[in-house]
Amino acid sequence: QGITVLWPDRAVDVRRVDALGAAARDAIAEVARETDTTPREGLVVVVYASMDDFRRATCAPSWSGGLFDGGLHLDAATGRGPRLVRVARHEATHAQLRTLRAPIPSWLNEGLAQAMEGPPSPASLDAWRRLTERRYWIPFASLEGELVVIDDPEAAALAYHQSLAMFLFLRDRGGPGAVRAAFARVEDGQPEDLLTALVEGADGDALLAFLGERLAAAR
Repeated sequence: QGITVLWPDRAVDVRRVDALGAAARDAIAEVARETDTTPREGLVVVVYASMDDFRRATCAPSWSGGLFDGGLHLDAATGRGPRLVRVARHEATHAQLRTLRAPIPSWLNEGLAQAMEGPPSPASLDAWRRLTERRYWIPFASLEGELVVIDDPEAAALAYHQSLAMFLFLRDRGGPGAVRAAFARVEDGQPEDLLTALVEGADGDALLAFLGERLAAAR
């Protein structure tokens, strides 16, 4: 069904390879529906024998567990571990969004990819608690550029967790069709200030209030 997986002999059980391919295929279809885009026709997934091999081949930052750069890359330990489906769905989201061929604000790109993984991770919930307790947020405009160039793992993690928060805020407070509207603006060459354009009253305080509601519901 258009998914080609390459992996080292005996490094990953074939059933896990099947799960990897299915997770990528399903994520591509779901993202296409949510963003009103045409599903990509093919995807190559490369599994490396070790994390060192993965990083040497991709030049991915030390904190990255997977990468999409035209192909989907991950290491065999991830292929054998409990995060396989989450990582596959995350990177397959980037693969589908690449079909837009237009610059996508990183918070929107990474926020959707994290949302496609499943429920927010404990790490995201912990980061959201810190943000709300300290009354702190990263300026929205700072999350429009590339996050993968951030070298510091802690700073990168915070940027990713806030990106997820911003995407969920858009989907929750923007009303029906907000996500499609965001990607339509991207295709029309209007990627700046999407959140404030599509959600009335969107600012850091409103985002923290939203996170407070999410955290209260998660208790």
